[in-house]
Amino acid sequence: MFRLWALFLCVCGCAQPVFPQTIAQFRGPERNGVFPETGLLKFWPETGPELLWAREDLDRGFASVSVTDEAVYIAGLDGSDEFLTVLDLKGKTLWRLAYGKGSRQTYRDTRCTPTVEGDRIYLISGQGEVACVDWNTGETQYETTWHTKGSISAADGMLYCYEEKRGNLALVKPTPEEFTIVSSFRITQGSGPHWTQPVIHSGVLYIRHGNALMAFNVKE
Repeated sequence: MFRLWALFLCVCGCAQPVFPQTIAQFRGPERNGVFPETGLLKFWPETGPELLWAREDLDRGFASVSVTDEAVYIAGLDGSDEFLTVLDLKGKTLWRLAYGKGSRQTYRDTRCTPTVEGDRIYLISGQGEVACVDWNTGETQYETTWHTKGSISAADGMLYCYEEKRGNLALVKPTPEEFTIVSSFRITQGSGPHWTQPVIHSGVLYIRHGNALMAFNVKE
């Protein structure tokens, strides 16, 4: 009896909340549009693949979604606020959280795809508020104002934050305590808004700005 009780305590004590272990971000793990999936259909029926579920009551947005083995992450605009909604893989809402204010410009709907790194979710609102959200609790761990709206990539335990107005690109340590910029610089080549997404592949950071494409060596 004692051994069974000890085993029960051990199992309960070792149980931990389930959270994402891989990076989920815009256009796949390496932001190159390639997803490591196998066993997929090689031909679609005339009416399309089987629809598993659909939602038409979510917040408005132009951004895509991020998906892990546990959940679907989607950001959107409701009124003047931007919200992060987390769904299970059957489309049921697990929780929803306001994380910042929407853009005041034309086409105000949310443009930031959530970036999931470990057990934390990172977003930039339409007014440049950077938010870090705990996946397990749905609570904001920190919220701070950077420059303006932009995009976030994740690679090798670091975040790459790129804002759209002046082209500031920051290397950020993904801690739950604060927005810790390790280093930063400005993208000066090219013209127009900085609307693209940082791509990191084989130790090279790729940034496109208008008619310019830059490749930076970020390998140790």
